[in-house]
Amino acid sequence: MQCKKKIFIITVPWFCAIAALSLFLLLPSITDIKNISQEIKDRKQVLLQKQLKGQNIQKNIDELSRVKKAVNTYSVFAPKENELEFIENLEMIAKKHYVNQDIKISASDENNEKKLKIIINSEGKFIDLIRYLHSLETQKYYLNIKSFVVNSDGARRADGEGSSVKNMKLSIIAYVYLR
Repeated sequence: MQCKKKIFIITVPWFCAIAALSLFLLLPSITDIKNISQEIKDRKQVLLQKQLKGQNIQKNIDELSRVKKAVNTYSVFAPKENELEFIENLEMIAKKHYVNQDIKISASDENNEKKLKIIINSEGKFIDLIRYLHSLETQKYYLNIKSFVVNSDGARRADGEGSSVKNMKLSIIAYVYLR
C-alpha cells in the first residue's frame, strides 16, 4: 500500500501541474486565436467593401468614357472654329423656306460659359415661318431660345395663286453654346 500511496502522491501533483500549465498557457492562446480570427474577418470585410468601391469606380470610369465618346459623336455645341459654318447654315435655312432674315450675333462669356447670343428677325408667310422654325429645331446645333415673338405686320402680298397672304414677323433671341 505504501507503493500505491507514493505513486498517488507523485502522480496527482504532476497532473495538477500539467492542468495548471494548460490552463495558464493554452487558454490565453485560444482567446488570442479567436481575437485574431475576428480581426481577419473584419479586415476581409473591409477589403471586400474596398473591392466593390474599386469596381464601382472602374464602372463609372468606363461609363464616363462611353458618354464622352457619345458627346463627341452627337455634339450639340457649335465648335469654336466653325461659327461661320453655323451662320451659313442659318442663312441656307432661311433661303430654303423663302424667309427674309436679319441675324445679329454677339459673343458672350457669362459664368465661364462661352456662347453666342443670336438675334434673328425674320419675315415671311406664316407657313414658311413654321417650316423655317422646324428646320431650326432639327439642325445639328442646339439653340437655347430665350425670347420668341410672332407678329403680323399688316402688309399683304400675292402668294402666286391669285390670293393675298399676310406677312408675319418672327423675332428670336437665342444662345448657341460653344465647345
